[in-house]
This record gives sequence, structure tokens and C-alpha cells, in this order.
Amino acid sequence: MKANSPGPAGRKGGGQDPAQLAGIGLQFALVLVAFLFAGKWLDERLGTEPWLMMAGVFLGFGLSVFWMYRRLVLGDKEKR
Repeated sequence: MKANSPGPAGRKGGGQDPAQLAGIGLQFALVLVAFLFAGKWLDERLGTEPWLMMAGVFLGFGLSVFWMYRRLVLGDKEKR
């Protein structure tokens, strides 16, 4: 498919590259798991189980969603 031909949704430009989307999904999962383990490690050190692990999961999820939004929605506007 050419760069200026309509994509599957009928838009010009064709949207995002599938490899880029896969990378974003992988990064989302890795950030979430990293914050989970960081929270679990802190819980073991401080004896606060399971509160810091849960906080890490929510913080990792929130940061990942925010980053994905900026990358996919706002990044698309910057290219125009």
C-alpha cells in the first residue's frame, strides 16, 4: 500500500506502522511489570504488603496509558 493511498479506514496516510504499535504494546506491558516488581520489592523491605505493590501497578498502568495517549493521539497531531 502506498503512503498516500487510503488506509483500511479510508483515511489517507494509513495510520500507524504495525511494528510501532507492537512496540508500544510491549513497552506498556514491561512498564507495568517493572512497577509491579518494584512495589513488591519495596513491600518486602518495608513490610507493607500488598499496598506498595498495588500502588506500583496503578502507577505503572497510569503512566503507560498517559504515554500511549501522548504517543498515539498527540503524536499524530504533531505530524500534520
